[in-house]
Amino acid sequence: MLSDTDKNNPVVPEDLPDKPSEEGLLDEELSAQAMEMPSADVLPGDIVRGTIVKVSPEDVIVDVGLKSEGVIPLEDCQFGEASLNLFVGKEIDVLVLRREGREGLPVLSHRKAVERLSQEAVEKAHQGGGYVKCRIAEKTKGGFKVHVGGVEGFMPFSQTGVRKGNPEALDALLGQEVEAKVLELRPKRDAVFSHRAYVEETRQRMKEETLSNLQVGGIVSGKVKRLTSFGAFVDLGGVDALLHVNDMAWHHVASPKDAVQVGQQLDVKVLSIEGEKIAVGLKQKSQDPWLAVPKKYREGTKVRGRVTSLTKYGAFVEIEPGVEGLIHISEMSWTKHVKHPSELFQVGDSVLVFVLKVNPEEKRISLGYKQTMPDPWKTVKEQYPPGSRVEGEVTGLTEFGAFVQIEEGMEGLIHISDMSWTEKIRHPSDVVRKGDRVEVVVREVDCDNRRISLSLKHIVESPWDQARRQVRAGDTVEGVVQKLTDFGAFVKVAEGVEGLVHISELSAEKIEHPSKVLQVGERLRFKVLKFDPKREKISLSLKAYQAEEDRREMKKYMENEPRGLTNMAEIINSALEKKRS
Repeated sequence: MLSDTDKNNPVVPEDLPDKPSEEGLLDEELSAQAMEMPSADVLPGDIVRGTIVKVSPEDVIVDVGLKSEGVIPLEDCQFGEASLNLFVGKEIDVLVLRREGREGLPVLSHRKAVERLSQEAVEKAHQGGGYVKCRIAEKTKGGFKVHVGGVEGFMPFSQTGVRKGNPEALDALLGQEVEAKVLELRPKRDAVFSHRAYVEETRQRMKEETLSNLQVGGIVSGKVKRLTSFGAFVDLGGVDALLHVNDMAWHHVASPKDAVQVGQQLDVKVLSIEGEKIAVGLKQKSQDPWLAVPKKYREGTKVRGRVTSLTKYGAFVEIEPGVEGLIHISEMSWTKHVKHPSELFQVGDSVLVFVLKVNPEEKRISLGYKQTMPDPWKTVKEQYPPGSRVEGEVTGLTEFGAFVQIEEGMEGLIHISDMSWTEKIRHPSDVVRKGDRVEVVVREVDCDNRRISLSLKHIVESPWDQARRQVRAGDTVEGVVQKLTDFGAFVKVAEGVEGLVHISELSAEKIEHPSKVLQVGERLRFKVLKFDPKREKISLSLKAYQAEEDRREMKKYMENEPRGLTNMAEIINSALEKKRS
C-alpha cells in the first residue's frame, strides 16, 4: 500500500495544468489500438473496430466486417464509466468472442474490449512512466475509487494534489476526469494512481522549458499568482517571478493591489535571472519619463499637478504620468504652521506648484506651494516697524517666552526678559495666559529668519528712563539696602532701579565686610558718584554723603558759634561735642 508521503506543498485543483501532457494515453489512443483487419484474419480474442448499424431496446447491431453483423446486448455497451451514447453510424471497439454463435452470428463484447484496452493502457503507462485519464468515481476510506476506462483503481487523498484540511476541494473532484500517473500495479488488487505526480512532473517540465527560453530583456507572458506587501509573484509557466512594487509603474505605487490583481494576465519584461530567482518589470516596457524631466521642469518654474497621496511630512503631486514630486510640509505656507498636509490639500486636488529642485538620478523633485504666492515677510518691516505698538492674542507659552499672533499666520515672541521692568519672571504664565489679548511693542524684525521680537514691558517707560531725567552725578538719593556682598551693598533707589555702594565707599575707615556698617532693609542717604543710564548702573557712596554732611554741619556751626572761640581746634571740638549731645 502507498503511504501518505510528500504532504508538503501539495497542488490544489485550480493549479492543475490546462493542457494534458502528450505522454498521456487518451481514449482516442486506446481506440486506435483496436485492430482493423480483413474479415478472414479476425480471430476470437481480437479487438476490432465496428460500426453500429442498429440500436434496439435490447440489442446493439454492430458491423465488424465479417460475413454477418454481430449482436451485442445493450447492457454490454452501457456499464459504469464506460457507458456510451449509442447511435447508428457510431464506431466502437469490440472483442470477438466467437466468429459464429448459435445463429451463425459473431459473438462480440464491447465491455471486454474496453476492459482489455484499459488494462493494456494502464500497464503501458506504468512501464513507460506515462499518464492515463482517471474519472473520480466515489470517496472511500483514505482516498477515491477511480475508473480508467474499464479498470478500477484507487487514488489516495494525498495523491490528489489537494492541500490537507480542505474537504470542500476534495468533494469538488467527484465526477471529474483528471490525468494521473500509475504508481502501483498489484495482482488482484486495485492499481494506485496519482494526479499529484502528474501535476508535479508536468510542472517540472514546464519549468525547465520556461527557464531554457527566458532571456534578460525579453518580454514574456504570465499570470499573477499572489500578492505580497512588497510585490506580486507572476507564474511564467511553472516558474514564479517576482514583480516588485517599485517595478510596477514609473509613478509611486503605494500597494501592489493598486496596480495588479490576482489572476490577471500580464506581459512583463525579464530584468534578471539568478538561478531560479527571476525578477520582472511592468514599467520597463515603456521609456522612463524621468529622462526628459530636467529639460521639461527646470528649477524656478511653475507647473500644475494632481495630489496623489498625503503623508505626515508632505504631499505627493503627479506632474505627469510616472513623474511625482513632493511638497514638504515646510514649503506649504509662508506664515501658517501646518501640522498636517490635509489642512490644505486633498487627494485628487489640482494644484499649482513651484519647482525647487530636480534630482533625476534619484528620481526626486522638490516642490513648493507657498512660492506660488507673495511672501508676506518681504513687507513685514513696513507693516510692523521696530517701536510700533500692535495688539495680538497669546497663542502659546514656553519656558523662555510667549508667542503672540499679530495677524493670521504671523506670530512674534515675547521673551521672558521682556515681560517686566521690575519683576523677575520665572515663567511666562506668571504674566500672561494662552488666549489673552495683549498690547506689545515691536522690538526687532528678522525677515531672513522670519522672526519678530515683541516686548510687553516696553509698553510703559523704563524705570531707568525715569531715573535718567531725575538723577545726576553728585545728587543725594535715598535708598533701601537690598543685599550685602563681600564687595559692597546693593541699594534700591527707585522701583526697578538699584545702585551699588562699593565697600570702599561705606566708611572713611577700612572695614572687612559691609555688615559692619549696613543692615538689609536699612534706609539711608547716599551720594551719587556715577550714573550710566545706558548700562543701567549707578555708583553710590555712603562715605561721601557723610563727609558732605559733616562739612555742612561744620559750616552751620561756624555761622552760629560765638566769636570768643578763635582756635580752630577749639571750634572743631566744640562742634563735635554738640553733635554728640
